Amino acid sequence: MRRHQLKMNSKKCDFGVCMRNFIGFLVHPRGIEIDKNKAKVIIDAPPPKNKKGVQSLLGQINFLQRFIANSVGKVETFSSLLKLKDEEEFQWEETHQRAFDAIKEYLAKPPVLIQPRPGRPLKLYISGVENSIRSPLPKTTMRRKSKQCITSVEF
Repeated sequence: MRRHQLKMNSKKCDFGVCMRNFIGFLVHPRGIEIDKNKAKVIIDAPPPKNKKGVQSLLGQINFLQRFIANSVGKVETFSSLLKLKDEEEFQWEETHQRAFDAIKEYLAKPPVLIQPRPGRPLKLYISGVENSIRSPLPKTTMRRKSKQCITSVEF
């Protein structure tokens, strides 16, 4: 660091830690997972009561989108609420509630993002709906039944 004239703020550095909360994600040797507090905010949230509430909810979901399979397809239901004009009445319908509940259920047990291991096969699953295509690379383990995902790409 000295050779490249880099300085370090020791108050902002941690060395020798096994797990660290980094910009809202838990980073540890097994991989990267959602901070439970970030997911709990969405899980415990009541249904939005207006357009601004939907925008706030979508912002929170967008932060966690890499952990939500087909996140674009899951939030597409809310697009009609975002298109409302000021004079139009906001109505939270059963379809919106089902989509909201599905996201909450998914966030209750989100996957862990891990690095690919050289020499191990990868399976590519493509999820396509009318307005989005998502492609996660899952890792299957025989020992654990937890969800793990190497990465996912959304087009």
